[in-house]
Amino acid sequence: MADTNTQQASQQSTGAVSAIRDGKMLIQGMRGRFFIKADQKKIDEIVAKYSIPESVTSKYPDLIALAIQTESMDDSEREYWYQIMPVMTDDQIVKLRNILVNEKEQLTKLDEEYNADLKGLNDKHMLEWQDFERKQQRQKAAEAERSVEETEAEHEKKLLEELDKLQNS
Repeated sequence: MADTNTQQASQQSTGAVSAIRDGKMLIQGMRGRFFIKADQKKIDEIVAKYSIPESVTSKYPDLIALAIQTESMDDSEREYWYQIMPVMTDDQIVKLRNILVNEKEQLTKLDEEYNADLKGLNDKHMLEWQDFERKQQRQKAAEAERSVEETEAEHEKKLLEELDKLQNS
């Protein structure tokens, strides 16, 4: 019963964690639900590498996946957190989860904003490129038209000169 209460308390602020499916795990965050990468093979390697206790892998699979992906920890910090989780209080687990989920959400939000800005820039540059190409095509068409007009004018001039010669002869 205590294990169930610990798991429920540790997930109360961020909601339930789903199982790994198609290399992803569904996490409940402050902004709603989102997926994180959760490669079971990589998780198993991390569990073996850091000798993560069974109690941690069964109660906090989301924390393992989140810690693997966090950019704010190095390997020694990850190992520290994996080893200390079994003795952390429910409140400490909740705070750790909130920190990792918040970081992931903030990075996801930044990525979304960056991608939106990048798309806007790409769209703008695509329009500029299309305008440039249209101008070039118009310029080529105008040059071709001028060339044709010049050729016609020269041809016309030659014909008039020939007519003048014929009339003067």
